[in-house]
Amino acid sequence: LYRATGKFPRDTQILSILNSMIHRGNMIQEIATGEGKGIITALQASYLWFTGQTVDVTTSNQSLASRDLE
Repeated sequence: LYRATGKFPRDTQILSILNSMIHRGNMIQEIATGEGKGIITALQASYLWFTGQTVDVTTSNQSLASRDLE
């Protein structure tokens, strides 16, 4: 992630991913504005894809989708 984007996940972001790996199944986590939901989503999608699952990431904000796709 750092090589591709120049960003590295913070501790709270890593904990969120580890929590979802440990507690399988459906889980809802509340993440405040500015806490890096995009990085968490990218890490989670990568993990799910790596484990052989199909991943679809959606958003309702076209400008954010275009930015994150780049």
